Amino acid sequence: MAISLELFLGILGTVTGLMGAASLFIHILRYFREKPKIEAELQEAKHHYSSRGENEKNYFLTFITDSLVRNTGDRGTTIGYAELSFSIGKQQHTLSERSVLLQANRQARLGPNDMATLRVSFQLLSSYDVHPEQKEIPFELTLYHTHGETKLHGVSNIIVK
Repeated sequence: MAISLELFLGILGTVTGLMGAASLFIHILRYFREKPKIEAELQEAKHHYSSRGENEKNYFLTFITDSLVRNTGDRGTTIGYAELSFSIGKQQHTLSERSVLLQANRQARLGPNDMATLRVSFQLLSSYDVHPEQKEIPFELTLYHTHGETKLHGVSNIIVK
């Protein structure tokens, strides 16, 4: 019994299509199953005040935060930007920083099972009638990455110059 060329090509096309569909299904399943899992631990947070020129009412408030960031998931992710929220007196502030770098000034990309130190600096130009040199400032640091966000809470200590 001879198989015609059309029947053979039809069977081959069907098998190829089923294999492609199975491969696509496995790829989609892995895409939704594999996620990055970011764990972060605040190591240090500090701040300092510096006046701007002769006018003591205008000053810069600079925050520096160091965090140990781990990706314990099975997919890489990139930390795109960070936000720092805090209050001075009755005023609530939220500062954003888009140039987030890991140790050794490399891009904030964490592969699967990767770990790095993340240093983020924020600066606020502000003016007050009274220079509010708070020794400790409670804050919330939010790290936004490709697949979500991670929040850290801490207290920043003043740098004595």
